[in-house]
Amino acid sequence: MVPASRLLEQRIIDAQVELAESLGVQVGTPVMILRRLRLADGVPMAVEKTYISLSHFPGIEQINFGEQSLYQTLREQFSVHIAWAAETIEILPATREESKLLKIPAKTGVLSISRNTISEDRVPIEITVSRYRADRYRAQIYIPATAIRVGAAIYREG
Repeated sequence: MVPASRLLEQRIIDAQVELAESLGVQVGTPVMILRRLRLADGVPMAVEKTYISLSHFPGIEQINFGEQSLYQTLREQFSVHIAWAAETIEILPATREESKLLKIPAKTGVLSISRNTISEDRVPIEITVSRYRADRYRAQIYIPATAIRVGAAIYREG
């Protein structure tokens, strides 16, 4: 499938308490919201909302993310190297807008993935919430053996 994106929204807001904590900034810090519709062969697959602190990445709001890759921009213009991400995965009902954008019936279950991405410098890079069509998406996760051994040790102790 050929991936594509359609820019839905790119604007600046002031970070409220929860968002400020997640991005490691002060309440009221300017944050860019980036909303995109993700497509595969022209078929809507996901609605994505990303939050990025302008204090960590000054000037990033000037880039047109309808035409540019966010991660490529972070890598090339801000020398960002991702260390890890924490994700929460759950099934939630689609909102009215998501149903319309994804072309699915109202309140259909969507795969919701909330991600907090951290740089090698331990700086929060982004907070992203992706809402995927459950009928067109499958996740495959690879877990290193060290994580399995650690998890098994915790399970036996607990």
